[in-house]
Amino acid sequence: MTCQGQEIPVVTQAKDLYRLNRAEMLYPTPVRIRGVVTYNRGDEFNDFTMQDETGGLVADAPGTANQLMIGLVPGQEVVIEGVTMVNPPPTPRVKVEKLIPGRMAGLPAPLPFTPEALLGGAGRLCHVEFSGVIREAHVDTKLEPPRLILSLGPPGSRLAVWLARFDDVSMAALKPDTRVRVHGVSMSWTSANLQPYSTFVVVQDPTQIEVLSPPSDTGKLPVTPIGQLLSTVPEGFENRRQRISGTVTLRWSDEAVVIQDDTGGILSYPAAGEMPAIGDRVDCVGFLSPDRGRVILDESSYGDFRPGAPPLPELVSADLLLNEAPIKDRDALLVSTTGVFRSSGRSGTHGLIQVESEGVMFDVVFPPGGALSPEVLPGSLIEVTGVAKFVFTGRSTTAGGRALDRFEIHLPTMAGIKVLSAPSWWTPRRFAVVAGVILFCLLLSLLWVISLRRRVAARSALLVREIRARHEQRVLLEERARLAGDLHDTLSQSLSGAVVQMELADSLDASPAAETHRLLARRLINRSYEDLRRAVWDLTPSVLLNQDLPSALRSVAGEQSADHNCGITIEAGEDLPGLPERSRSHLLRICQEAIHNAIRHGAASEIRVSLKQVEDSMLLVIRDNGRGFDPGKIPGPTDGHFGLSSMRNRVLRLGGAFGVDTSPAGTVVSVTVPIAPVPDCA
Repeated sequence: MTCQGQEIPVVTQAKDLYRLNRAEMLYPTPVRIRGVVTYNRGDEFNDFTMQDETGGLVADAPGTANQLMIGLVPGQEVVIEGVTMVNPPPTPRVKVEKLIPGRMAGLPAPLPFTPEALLGGAGRLCHVEFSGVIREAHVDTKLEPPRLILSLGPPGSRLAVWLARFDDVSMAALKPDTRVRVHGVSMSWTSANLQPYSTFVVVQDPTQIEVLSPPSDTGKLPVTPIGQLLSTVPEGFENRRQRISGTVTLRWSDEAVVIQDDTGGILSYPAAGEMPAIGDRVDCVGFLSPDRGRVILDESSYGDFRPGAPPLPELVSADLLLNEAPIKDRDALLVSTTGVFRSSGRSGTHGLIQVESEGVMFDVVFPPGGALSPEVLPGSLIEVTGVAKFVFTGRSTTAGGRALDRFEIHLPTMAGIKVLSAPSWWTPRRFAVVAGVILFCLLLSLLWVISLRRRVAARSALLVREIRARHEQRVLLEERARLAGDLHDTLSQSLSGAVVQMELADSLDASPAAETHRLLARRLINRSYEDLRRAVWDLTPSVLLNQDLPSALRSVAGEQSADHNCGITIEAGEDLPGLPERSRSHLLRICQEAIHNAIRHGAASEIRVSLKQVEDSMLLVIRDNGRGFDPGKIPGPTDGHFGLSSMRNRVLRLGGAFGVDTSPAGTVVSVTVPIAPVPDCA
């Protein structure tokens, strides 16, 4: 057989099967092994176990190959040829394609192991030998064929023996408490990863089970004090039955029975038969087993019932129960303690309450179906009487190591709870209600304060707007009065001067001096024109009456572009913060003047206007592609030109900054003014 062009070697020894992983066993791998049959449950089944000198395996002969294994018996030599397979477990398993029966050679010598070693995986699928005491025996009719199942060892590490052929004689001989030596094949179920678990031993017939000692006569067993058993180390698979006598202090349906004598208390798990009642004086026979730091009796049976009453409980505090646990064993003893009922809950089918006593919290567990009396309320001081059960969690430590750090009280009946005093009126629930009401009132007060503050803030904002509007109106009136005065002082004087110069020119007729007077008159008239234009522009533009500043800039740009065939672009958002009327008016006039200068003096064909907010100021930038100018050579107010000086003065009045950057490639005028209104800086 080949795999991806490579020849797969044939497995000839059982030990090599254990070295295959799941992928290799699934391929499958060719097998040819000679060995001895160690177990065959019957001709009607298609599998058997065999063993060579290196280990054991399961041979599976389905279909026509099954006819070849008819009549095979343990001890017979056989040669099998086939391939590996995984399902069904246990593995290793070989699918038999060819089977060659041989002579009778006898079973291989059994490998001696302890039951603990077998449970750990030793001797898997091999003929093994071990000894132990039978703890429980029953017939399992669900298996094919039905088997007599013998259970050996404590509950936490139990090893089962499956006897394929049995009769009444063998059943009578193999009873609980019988010490036996077993010869059989150790088998384990295997997981998807071929790991063994749930080990058991299969036996062909009763001759492979040797009785070493018969069961003890329970009537003749001596009674051992419970306290003596509690300090005994169980011997595991070699433990024989023990007999105790005492009074039943706890019995829950389908659960452990607690028996107490003068030396201690112990849990016993019943096997079958009649069950005692609480208070009964009984004899108990069972197997000693370890159970999480304590000793219990397993597979117990009860007899010699004598009705009576439970012993008197020991009165002990919760703190003492916990602190004395390392030096005084009160586990499984009837005790009585007090504490405050804090809360309730469930643990499986049992109800429980949490009780606190001097800082120690412990659980009180009810019998199945138990319910608290209506008078037992959270906060009540109660007395509980029941069986103590200590729990080792490993969280607490002492100077000498870890300690028992929690205990429970298991109630025989609900009568084990007595109310000593009713809870205080000031319960956690009532405290929570009162605190909730106070918190609700505080919340309402807080909401009212927040609402009041919002109303005050809204009213304050309205007052601020009204004051600002009145201030702007006053400033506007003052500005208009000032402009009227400027018109009177500048325009009137300039025009009067022009009239005088014209009269002088007329009186000199055509003399050269007359032309000088006329030239001076023209300059005075031009200055008057500039003064008039500047004064008119100082008034609120009509375009701002019904529009915001960005819209007014677009209107002015549209008019200028249409008159002079110049491309003007306005970059200004609609969500800019509001500006005072005076600021908007000055910015609009500055923009008009800059556009006018760019077209008239710079011969610009493209102008870009940008208006945006920068922190708490407004930035206006007018950029053109005109021919620029020489700042040192431009005419000023003395020559009748007020453009740049007017823009600079307007910005100074607003408390802002004015800048001009010019070159042959164009001119950039930048204006920065505060958004908040400022006093007139002129």
